[in-house]
Amino acid sequence: MKYHGPDTHAFPFACTVSYGRFAAQVWSQQQQDAFQRISAQYAMLANDK
Repeated sequence: MKYHGPDTHAFPFACTVSYGRFAAQVWSQQQQDAFQRISAQYAMLANDK
């Protein structure tokens, strides 16, 4: 999701993912970077057995 608010120093892009009882959230200045980071987080959550 993209942040639309009054804080000019906030990261504009945030992604959240959950897997089982765990969740991860990442923030970034660039949309593609946020997608790559959340994909890596999901991979770690899904493959950690």
